Amino acid sequence: MLRIIFNSILFISLFVGPWWFFALSLTASFFVIDYFFEGIMWGFGADILYSSIWGYHGFDHVFLGISIIVFLISIFLRGKLSWQS
Repeated sequence: MLRIIFNSILFISLFVGPWWFFALSLTASFFVIDYFFEGIMWGFGADILYSSIWGYHGFDHVFLGISIIVFLISIFLRGKLSWQS
């Protein structure tokens, strides 16, 4: 149920909200939901909508790269956070 709620929030924030709200929602979803693989696809979708043709220092997929990094960090830190069981 929580996965559906976060996917709905990400969908709405991707198309309606600013990019920073989407980035914060995506980061929160990685830490709240266990193995949120679809977050990587949300990062790719954000790259399609928000990125420019020049990218960031020649790297076109900034949201995708950051979402993969945050996903890996969240897997490592989930066991160490106090609200997780």
